[in-house]
Amino acid sequence: MKRLFIMAVTFLLCLTANAQDIEPIVFDMKNVSINNDKGKMIGLMGAWKKVVEKYPQNQRAWRNLFFATFIGEGNSLSDLNTDDFKNPRTALVMRKMKEAIPDSYVFYLCACHFWLEKEWGKWDKDILRKAIEMMPYDACDEDVLRLAKLLWEKDCNNDKLLTKVYYRIYDKHLYPYREMRYGWNLVKSMPQNAIFVAHDAMELEPVKIIQEALDERKDITVIPYKFIFSSEFRDSICKRLDIKPFVLKKKKDITDEDYVAKFTMHLIKETKRPLYQPLDMINYSNLCMDSLYNEGLLVKYSDKRYDNISVLLNNVRNVYDLKYLAEPPLVKDLNYDSTNEHKIVMSLTYVVKLLRKRGLENEANYFHSIIFEFCVKNADGSMAREVEDILSNRNYENTPDL
Repeated sequence: MKRLFIMAVTFLLCLTANAQDIEPIVFDMKNVSINNDKGKMIGLMGAWKKVVEKYPQNQRAWRNLFFATFIGEGNSLSDLNTDDFKNPRTALVMRKMKEAIPDSYVFYLCACHFWLEKEWGKWDKDILRKAIEMMPYDACDEDVLRLAKLLWEKDCNNDKLLTKVYYRIYDKHLYPYREMRYGWNLVKSMPQNAIFVAHDAMELEPVKIIQEALDERKDITVIPYKFIFSSEFRDSICKRLDIKPFVLKKKKDITDEDYVAKFTMHLIKETKRPLYQPLDMINYSNLCMDSLYNEGLLVKYSDKRYDNISVLLNNVRNVYDLKYLAEPPLVKDLNYDSTNEHKIVMSLTYVVKLLRKRGLENEANYFHSIIFEFCVKNADGSMAREVEDILSNRNYENTPDL
């Protein structure tokens, strides 16, 4: 009996030792700045290399070795890489990974970011589709978010997989409650078949989750600003809207802002659909300011004048739901970010300023009271003071009167 007890203890100690080979060097992408931690990634490369040599079937170890090497060689997770000569260590990791775990989720996940063009053919949507189809439930949240974004850009008409990956994001609460409620206010204020162009993920992702995971307002065409520069995305959107492809005759010396304006004008002209954007998109597109009309949280493009203030008042009185501001967050999610919460409050604060500029004091005071209550109850004192400073300032000359 004593001998059996000693053998059991020895076995448990061995398991613990094996676990310690991995656990002390766990690599969490969420806590790593890819711009400032290149040196840290280089340090982790050697540690994870030892792990995969000891456990060649460990997918998590291969994932972490790949990202440590990929970032350590100066790559960006937002870009696909097809030049293996500039990234020899990452290319070597991919070759060895293919030998060890060729038909696996992690292999396809990493191949989405690094594709050895000369060895395996040109970048293919199939690797992205396989990564999402094989994605385990306990996949790293950061990987799920990146795969969703990549699928949206590269294969935006693949409704089945978009629903799968965005339901995962919704089910795991990867976007906080208040951001989702803010997204609901955006979609409820847009008319049927609207086109929505935005720059910030705070506005884009919740709307996409509402569409794909909840099957609501799929009539809205959601266009991320950065995707406009992707020929695959532009062509897919034009195909989805059943309009002719976008062709820009003069490309030399054109600014990004002009490019975005020309593409959005192409959509407006060809579809005859209303186009909406958040206020900050004015900085990213050279659409004619005289044709932009504020309806509260969103700005509409219109080549004809209309009573946008009546629409704004209807949104304030009947469409926007602000009760969630008085509630505590339901879940402190992975992606909880007080910066985004700050942006949401600032967007609502702008509506207050616009109402006051128009002399609509009752509506302005209603908004003001809810926002300030939120700041006092749910945010730190500095945010509450900043909001109060903005709202108490009666000089509204810097508020765009759209």
